[in-house]
Amino acid sequence: MTKLIIQIPCYNEEATLALTLAPLPRQLPGIDCIEWLVIDDGSRDSTIDVARQCGIDHIIRLPHNQGLARAFIAGVRAEMPDASHHVYAYIIGHGATTTLSMTDDGEPPGTAGRPVMAVLKGSGFPPNAPVSLIWGTQEGSRVSGNGFAPMEHQLARLTVAADGRLDAPLTIPEDLGGMHTLSIRSGDKTLARTFFAIETSIVSISPTSGPVDTPVTIHLKGVGWTDFDNIYIATYDNAYMGYACGFNSQGDVVINFTAAGSPGIHLIDFYPGIYQGPEKDQQLYRLPQLTYKDDHPGNKIPALRFAFDVTPSPRR
Repeated sequence: MTKLIIQIPCYNEEATLALTLAPLPRQLPGIDCIEWLVIDDGSRDSTIDVARQCGIDHIIRLPHNQGLARAFIAGVRAEMPDASHHVYAYIIGHGATTTLSMTDDGEPPGTAGRPVMAVLKGSGFPPNAPVSLIWGTQEGSRVSGNGFAPMEHQLARLTVAADGRLDAPLTIPEDLGGMHTLSIRSGDKTLARTFFAIETSIVSISPTSGPVDTPVTIHLKGVGWTDFDNIYIATYDNAYMGYACGFNSQGDVVINFTAAGSPGIHLIDFYPGIYQGPEKDQQLYRLPQLTYKDDHPGNKIPALRFAFDVTPSPRR
């Protein structure tokens, strides 16, 4: 069953929520079910009461205001029952509404050697108009001291159909992990916007076996960029080995080390961490956050586990 979930992030929207909901569809061709999802981003007014009165199907309440990107991520990652494939629409205001859905190709996003494919669908655009598809990201360097800033890149030039619709396949760029914007623009005017979250993926560990002192390389992509999301702390058999950051390499991280220990299987674990703590105190990036599932302040970053088989050294 294909279910369309229309997300409406809200922050103190008791006066406008009903107006936003009024034109939203409950039926569309090719969609089995349409549901509305409100993400309350720490509102202090009666937004939740208005949402219930308007017949909202799902409500997610964030304990405090966390901003648009995190509200959107909370909606995408919410567990929605009774649907084998979800398409998400994100409402940014009146006018055109865009939807972004992953193609159902049977492979998880970020599979090594395979691009992440998506389909961008929209309606309500000026008929036959040329528009640009813009990818939003972050670029810069913490190491150089120059900082970082939002950057945008044009992915494609598109032409709206005569009925005001867009239907365009696209390849998601290899980039930093976390939330990225996809905007439809006509000149300098943004007509609609949706979001895509890149998650960390494993490219390879090579080799996977060998004697002591064998050089080993682990390759990751999609490592994040914020202080909470851009670092992994590595352990070897539960002993601290080091840390790696992904920001300065646009999320592409290569970790090199040498195999150690007696013959047999040895475990290499990567845990989420926090890049920087208060000055003059313990620097948190030196510590693997073992409780990451419960209280990591960033996105829901997975821990990663690898195994290396140390083989007996050849006799001399």
